[in-house]
Amino acid sequence: MQTRRSFVAALAGVAATLPPFRANAIAQLWRAQDIAGSRSPDDLADDETYWSHIQRAFDADRTIINLNNGGVCPTPSHVLEAMIRDLRFTNELPALHMWRILEPRIESVRRELAIEFGCDPEEMAITRNASEAMETMIFGLDLKRGDEVLVTNQNYGRMLTSWKQRERRDGIVLKQVSFQVPPPSQEYLAERFRQAITPRTRVIEVTHITNLTGQIM
Repeated sequence: MQTRRSFVAALAGVAATLPPFRANAIAQLWRAQDIAGSRSPDDLADDETYWSHIQRAFDADRTIINLNNGGVCPTPSHVLEAMIRDLRFTNELPALHMWRILEPRIESVRRELAIEFGCDPEEMAITRNASEAMETMIFGLDLKRGDEVLVTNQNYGRMLTSWKQRERRDGIVLKQVSFQVPPPSQEYLAERFRQAITPRTRVIEVTHITNLTGQIM
């Protein structure tokens, strides 16, 4: 099972094998990995030194506290530099560099990611962002008229719009579960879903953390 620690370690390892990037960004990842060691996730969660190294791997404006990365999803500095490098490489000779050199690498990246996450390559998809990935799932599910889908009224707006489109197009029933914020307990949240489940329920989509209130489900 992939963990945040193993992912950071793998990212730092891959970065070290690539052409030169901003050395400081890669160094920050290595320092974070050294601090992590074999410590538990709960222990690391409160270690500000660990997270400061992760933070410094990004070219973020430190004059403003940013709590919203949605729609942009900034990348670590060395990833940004790799994107710029490949864009320049593409522009040099598009028909050759983009279609014959860079694009074939997508499949090899997919295979390597599948190995890293312990799944079959056919279970791994590379999408442009989380919304596109979710929409692929929403529009790809084999749902019939009258089938019910449970979400919460704090679901991400684009996902609600996608489910409502299927509601209009295919006649499915979208049920939005509401809950107190903050909820009195996790059992309360589970019970809200249990009460909404019927024999026609086919999909239950639960957001890990809501973008509206930050509630962890």
